[in-house]
Amino acid sequence: MQLIGIDYSYGCPALASIRMEEKFDLDKIEVYAMINGACKLKTKTNVFEMKYYSDGCLIKKFNALAYKSIEFITKYEKPIQVAMEDYSFGSRSGRSFTIGENAGILKSKLYSEQIPLVLYSPSMIKRFAKECNEQLAVEFSDGKIKKDGSAKIGALNKIAMHEILCWKLNTRLEDYFELKKHRSPLSDIVDAIWILYILWLCKKVEMNNLVNLTEQEINFINNGIDGVPLYKKPFVFKNF
Repeated sequence: MQLIGIDYSYGCPALASIRMEEKFDLDKIEVYAMINGACKLKTKTNVFEMKYYSDGCLIKKFNALAYKSIEFITKYEKPIQVAMEDYSFGSRSGRSFTIGENAGILKSKLYSEQIPLVLYSPSMIKRFAKECNEQLAVEFSDGKIKKDGSAKIGALNKIAMHEILCWKLNTRLEDYFELKKHRSPLSDIVDAIWILYILWLCKKVEMNNLVNLTEQEINFINNGIDGVPLYKKPFVFKNF
């Protein structure tokens, strides 16, 4: 089974993919992202640059991004499962509608390709990262700390998510990808890898294959949301 995590946007989308294997190996992850002109890919053979042409029409751009994303996803043999970050429903920006239009086109194309999709809320992803390393969460949060000294989930910014993932994978990601840290496209790649990692954990726990998992990871997936294991979270569409 091929697993794909997507941090989707119309500015700098990023996709991360890995085969369902015993170990989550960064060298076996393939990444597809919008690399701007200032960032030059160097030696990495598992990082692919998303390119598209747009004449300024947003709908054309959204279609182009979705087409390129589907092209990357469907190069793998089925079965394929995709996880995306869900909308931030607390946001009050007028761009929320534009974000929804963009993501909706990709979801429609995934449905047409009969590729199952599950959504993870931004707060759940940050909560998982926070529980992985509370110390780093506090150190790199934006300063909003609870009375007990722990970090607030909403305080985990891109820097915190980056630093915790570096610790988790025992790799300086800015060196691995040879991209500037805490900035796009690396910050988007980091988010895509977090989503992919949670999807991989869900499959591992669902199959009761707990090798290479920590107690914290197992408990997080089993406790899930409101006591329902996270691997039982319903797909947006799965049965075709």
